[in-house]
Amino acid sequence: MALFNTLVIAGAPNDDIIIVLRCLDAMLTRRRKQVTLQRAMAFLKRLSTLSMHVMPNASVGILAANRATMHVSHLSHGAPSDGSSALSVELCRRSPLELFEDYSVKDMTFNPPVAPPAYKKKVGKILLIFSHVFILIVTFMLCVGCVTARLLLGGDHRKTEPDLCQETGDISLEKQVYSVSEHVQVMWNLVRRYKLQSQSSVSWASVWNCLALTLYNHLIFIFPLTVLNWYLRPVLLPLEAPPLPHLLAQVLVCLLLFDFQSFIWHLAHHKVPWLYRTFHKLHHTYTSTSALTAEYSGAWETLSLGLFAAANPLLLGCHPLTEMVFFIVNIWLSVEDHCGYDLPWATHRLIPFGLYGGSRHHDLHHLKSKYNYAPYFTHWDRLAGTLYMED
Repeated sequence: MALFNTLVIAGAPNDDIIIVLRCLDAMLTRRRKQVTLQRAMAFLKRLSTLSMHVMPNASVGILAANRATMHVSHLSHGAPSDGSSALSVELCRRSPLELFEDYSVKDMTFNPPVAPPAYKKKVGKILLIFSHVFILIVTFMLCVGCVTARLLLGGDHRKTEPDLCQETGDISLEKQVYSVSEHVQVMWNLVRRYKLQSQSSVSWASVWNCLALTLYNHLIFIFPLTVLNWYLRPVLLPLEAPPLPHLLAQVLVCLLLFDFQSFIWHLAHHKVPWLYRTFHKLHHTYTSTSALTAEYSGAWETLSLGLFAAANPLLLGCHPLTEMVFFIVNIWLSVEDHCGYDLPWATHRLIPFGLYGGSRHHDLHHLKSKYNYAPYFTHWDRLAGTLYMED
């Protein structure tokens, strides 16, 4: 029983196997202690199991101890002593203790030494760039910059520079603020030239309403569904990225599918009065669009359109990188459609023949809700007779 307890307690670290081998050598080989057949079988079972969980030297020593135990207990009586799998004469002459020491790997070293991977720090930086913390920091900085510019533009610029200096008494600071404000005002006037509805402006009340509804939808609906999707559908990243032409082709097909699905959904919610009053009317609260109004919609509209966007890459069997690129492009185009500006570098100016509607196309939909139901391309509205183009 004491020997069996030793076998149970010892053997967790590899170096403790020497205790087992010494006990077996002393009790079975040197003292020739009589062991019953049942106990010998229990020892052999325990030792055989232990030999599969230790280092090679300990495994060889345990197997040699098993061999000795079988001889002492007469378990090997009548068994052949040679064959293709028999141990060599040299190994048979060694004791389990000698085999344990001879095959030990504790003093083994690599020659030359193996250096740590050189790309470890670089990978850490890449992971930091794509981490959620980095995205949040960048988003916060962009928001602070936009709010600061808006506050500067919202000030009263009719005051002259000397008036500002007299009111504050800090000439250098006010000069800097005045200079930055004037520069931003000039840039803002250049951008305002491309506003589609020049008579309208974005109020702080509309900004807070849009932000509050967007935050509510994402915290209450989008975030829990995203976590559930991560749990039920873990992302398995392939070893290689898809070829660039293949990626671009699949992104285009996903956009065309989403454009068709959104066109049918949008048309139905305008033609059926109950659907419009119950679900889609909220999105048409503001006839003058801005970037924030892209997400100003109820839970049903947000989730249904999000389902279309999430299902298309799955239907096509897209690579995870292709799926991510499609999501980014889809969000970008949706925000651009609602930005309220017909900028010179807008997407609809880059695609010829009027195949893509863009912000002007969707702004007319918010003004005249009976036309332009497709979010991006114009071919479905042409076929349905709902296309409206303003000269």
